[in-house]
Amino acid sequence: MMMKELLAVGLALGLALGLVACGGDSSDKSLPDTRPTGSAEGKAQHGPIRNATISAYLWEGSRGEFLAQTKTDEEGLYTLELSVPTSDLILVSSGGNYLEEATGRDISMGAGDSLKAAIRYNQGKSSPVQLTYFTTLAACRAEYLVENGLNTGNAITQANNELSAIIGESITGVEPVDVTKTDAFTPYMTPAHRYGIAVAAVSLAVDNIRRNNQALESNDTYTVKYFTNLGCKDILNDGILDGISEGSQGNPSGQLYLGNTPITTETYRKLLALSVIEFGSHKNNRTGLDTDNLLEMANGISKSASSLFGGIEGEPVDSAPPTITINVAQNTLFAGSVEIELDVQDPLGVDTIDVYLDGVFFTQVQADNQVLQINTASFADGDHDVVIIATDILGNTSAPLEEAQTFTFQFINTGPGVSLSSPTLINSTSYAATGSFVLNGADVRAILVNGIEATINTENATFEAIVEVNGGVNEVQAVITDSLGNSTETTHLVKVDLIPPTLSIWDTNVTFTLYDGHLNRCEYGYLGRNNGANRPVCLSTENTSLNGLPVSWDLSNDGYIMVGAEIVDLQGDGIFSDIRNIKAEYRYKKGDVEFTEWAIVQRENPDDRVVVVPFATEFLGDDFYQVDRDTVHTIEIKITDEAGNAVYETYRVRLDVLTPALKVSTIEKSAALFAASFANRQALNLQTYEVEYAYNNYSSIPYLITVSPQNGHSASQSFEGSIRKNQVYEVADGLFESWEVIPQTYESIIETRQAGEYKRNWPSVQTLFRYNDGAFSAVSAGERTKSAVFIQSDGYTPSSSKETDIPNLDCTSSGLLTSGGFYETVQTYNDYFSDPAVSTSNFCMRYVTNPKYFYYQVRKSYTYSKYRTVTGYPRNELSAYSQTYNINDSAIQIIDKTRGIEIFPVNGWYRIPPTTNVSIHSRTTLPFIENKMDARVESNTNTVPYGSEIYQDK
Repeated sequence: MMMKELLAVGLALGLALGLVACGGDSSDKSLPDTRPTGSAEGKAQHGPIRNATISAYLWEGSRGEFLAQTKTDEEGLYTLELSVPTSDLILVSSGGNYLEEATGRDISMGAGDSLKAAIRYNQGKSSPVQLTYFTTLAACRAEYLVENGLNTGNAITQANNELSAIIGESITGVEPVDVTKTDAFTPYMTPAHRYGIAVAAVSLAVDNIRRNNQALESNDTYTVKYFTNLGCKDILNDGILDGISEGSQGNPSGQLYLGNTPITTETYRKLLALSVIEFGSHKNNRTGLDTDNLLEMANGISKSASSLFGGIEGEPVDSAPPTITINVAQNTLFAGSVEIELDVQDPLGVDTIDVYLDGVFFTQVQADNQVLQINTASFADGDHDVVIIATDILGNTSAPLEEAQTFTFQFINTGPGVSLSSPTLINSTSYAATGSFVLNGADVRAILVNGIEATINTENATFEAIVEVNGGVNEVQAVITDSLGNSTETTHLVKVDLIPPTLSIWDTNVTFTLYDGHLNRCEYGYLGRNNGANRPVCLSTENTSLNGLPVSWDLSNDGYIMVGAEIVDLQGDGIFSDIRNIKAEYRYKKGDVEFTEWAIVQRENPDDRVVVVPFATEFLGDDFYQVDRDTVHTIEIKITDEAGNAVYETYRVRLDVLTPALKVSTIEKSAALFAASFANRQALNLQTYEVEYAYNNYSSIPYLITVSPQNGHSASQSFEGSIRKNQVYEVADGLFESWEVIPQTYESIIETRQAGEYKRNWPSVQTLFRYNDGAFSAVSAGERTKSAVFIQSDGYTPSSSKETDIPNLDCTSSGLLTSGGFYETVQTYNDYFSDPAVSTSNFCMRYVTNPKYFYYQVRKSYTYSKYRTVTGYPRNELSAYSQTYNINDSAIQIIDKTRGIEIFPVNGWYRIPPTTNVSIHSRTTLPFIENKMDARVESNTNTVPYGSEIYQDK
């Protein structure tokens, strides 16, 4: 009989990265001992990215073999040694932190936020390789070109040249200056400064979009890292920067958004160019270069006809005219020589400021000293119109004279003058009428507002009076009288809106958790004001960010959770606010933390009456969904009409955040172990069993996973063998139990009740009786045996115990037979080999039912003195055996295959970046398996000890 062996492995999650050692023939002495070492060196910069990992890979249109890795320093600088032949490479950053150059905010580079640069590396050479917004777009452009048939070398060259041409410098070869540092000062433009300003302008462009969207500075959507990812996604779709990516069910056009702002070609071109100009006067610009120094660079970007922009030339950097503000209210009173401060702005610089008074050219104001001087004595009393026409350095004019904004002021040269400046739309019946006055040669006597005497501040020439008004339109008149009796009056029309707007709650389609103990089980329902706090609303992690989707009621069709309401401003005495002028705001708090600041609710169309606040990172913060189901999320919506009337609505919602099921595929890497032959079974000892589990995080957000190897690994072997067995039984020698039958009638016993009357000496009787079925029968004397026992030990000793059954009181001892009364108890014996059914310790005699005779008992003990071997024993018996070795631990290693780096756990959790291909390796060491050797056993031999396992061929 041959031993058979089986290897069985049960898996939950496990195993490890396989290692293969290779050897080779080194006899070819014509080859160098080592490959010449070169390097890639440069800077990773959004601002400078400190403590980032820079990894190099072979590149053939997609990331290939991992080559080398290093870290950036505090300035974003790195040097990466390379020992590879001339080849196409891609360098990729991961992790690290940088400061947004527009805001100074410290940003962490998360998973999926990498910078890239594709290059042609020459063996043994040192290659400058920067990693920036521009090199990343070039790498994505090269990937697109390869997918569309271009070879890798030409694709890299073309893509890098295209991006370099846009900013006018080599994007891989020139190291950009950190233009926010004081040591960046320069008296003239250099290539490094040009590149550094271009990088900083990207940050400023993104922040301009944030400010236009009135978003919080803490919102990570408005960062260069996010905008870079959008640009790469844009290029990979169609090869150009046009703001269009691959469409989806919720966004069939594929339109990309930064917050609520749609991305277009001009976002990458015109806005970047304007941001270059704006950076010239930005507080973080430490270069000393101003707008004039940056104009040529900005214009080159703005007019670029790059194929990335569809090959169509853009407009000059600035086709927009200057903006004009006068810091004096309309209808202000002027008397004598006055100075009016102007505020004329243009990103490229203001060239001329022309002033027209009553339609006629009056004077020109200096661009660097924007103060308009007027002497009212040169003009008649009354209203006069002032128009400002401004031109920037590119010749853009604010407006033609006939279309320009008119500012009206009142000139007073004789007598007093009065003007009302208080609001003309209020929400109270108590009106604080305020204004100013001027005097000409006399003191003010009184100012009356609707008959109420005003409080006068002669030092500031202002007044105030509280008057009562009614809902609707009111006429408010102010009359000033000087000490000479001269009077002047002015009239205001004041609108009073006493009715606040209303918010009509719209229920939204959502799903609620079922609470049935199963994961991700939800049912449809409607979310209102507070019912979301009673039962958690199901939120998919795939719907926690809008990723550029426009904010509208249609988001609910794409699985997003939102709260919303319709704005209505009821008329009160004919006064109400246009829907466009009603401001909608929201604020949010998670659990018991403080509310955020009020932020504007953006409406896709200003005419929309419905306001919507989605449960999305763009509105509630990057980690709003990282909570348990008991946390209450509170959103307050406030709407305010033009009169200042406000109304609030509060929504309270709990969330059941649904994580998708992990889809893991298994790659068994140690199949050869299962093919081990019986003869080679010991080759399994301490071998490593390896399995790889492939998992792709297709989500746009990272996941945290924990790996708990519920290992069911085992190795087992089965075999057959024989065992030496013996079987014996015990036998007893000695006296036998005897009975003497004394026939006594019942009546005779009744008549005689004296103690000891029936005592007598019992002779030895060799006849054995037993009672059965109402009668006694004789039993021949013989051996009484115990059941056979198996003996499997050579140290077995037969029993020497004695079996006795002697009553506590027998008839040979003294004592009373009875204690009075009749003997009516019936006592019976069962089979001789069994114990009595009832104890006889109180009786010397027993009787059976019929006839009524009594029988006296004598019992003798038995001694078991020997055992005998059962026929056929000892003998060898065949037995089946198995041994199982359980393995309860495995080494786990998780690899980010997208980036070619290992992911290490933090407190047992692995952070899986979005859009990442992950490999989970498990490695299990098999145990040492005992080798059972064959041995032959002769039949019926006594030489083998009892209990020994002996293996025998059949």
